Amino acid sequence: MNKELLNKRVLILDVEMSKCIYYTFPSHRPVKLNPKDKIQGQFMLTAAWKWWGEDEVHLASVLDDKRRFKKDPTDDFYVVSSLCDAVKEADIVVGHNSDAFDIKHLAFLAYKHDLEPLPVTHSIDTLKQARKRFKNDSLSMDAIVKARGLTYKTDVLNKNKVWNDATSGDPEAIKIIGEYNIDDVNVQEEMFEDMLPWMVNIPSLHLVDGKEENGRVCAKCGEKHNLIQRGVWYNKARNAKYHRFSCNTCGSWGIDKSVNLLSKKYLEAQKLIDNTK
Repeated sequence: MNKELLNKRVLILDVEMSKCIYYTFPSHRPVKLNPKDKIQGQFMLTAAWKWWGEDEVHLASVLDDKRRFKKDPTDDFYVVSSLCDAVKEADIVVGHNSDAFDIKHLAFLAYKHDLEPLPVTHSIDTLKQARKRFKNDSLSMDAIVKARGLTYKTDVLNKNKVWNDATSGDPEAIKIIGEYNIDDVNVQEEMFEDMLPWMVNIPSLHLVDGKEENGRVCAKCGEKHNLIQRGVWYNKARNAKYHRFSCNTCGSWGIDKSVNLLSKKYLEAQKLIDNTK
């Protein structure tokens, strides 16, 4: 992947939430939980993130703020504020089901802790992209990476017990979840790069001189030269027409929006060329 022209900060993230704790009577049948019986809500156990193109994975855990953890193991202020600081620096946020899960949990917890509102940031949700382009019995991250033969995460042994213990404030269980969280981010990055050529309607990752209108460049991998013009593309209103191209480096398709082939300037220039022949 050619990242030399990457001029947007792309943040790959994943969060791990605790379970809720309820009072309920024992029963042999499924029990419908009553919100009034909830004695402990969800909190953010850990958050992991990395900047695309960099090696380091950052981790924030409720264990990191020892004073808060000792006073209240569910106090996730440090985790939430740390991830918020990273998101504020990002131009694009990447995750699997991140629009519906990670970002919304983060936004509510930031609101709960009276932190500054998160900026409106472009996102690339790989689950949404998979649902647009693919059909499979499962489109989970685990199912996709196994189908593609990519590196897949090692599941947590006794996962249910580990999450129960972490929800109750067990430090060892929280450490295990933190390691799992880091693994998730690394797997997410590899899957994101592998899926890029198939993605549609995503913000450009690679631009020429920071301008999308500056000619042909693959928005997925940054290739400028190994591109082949292949047909044209019209917008929905049919008042714009652009050259379409395929990238021989990553295999994705792109649109050269530097010249609208239906614009008055272009058509007038074509008439002048025709008249001089």
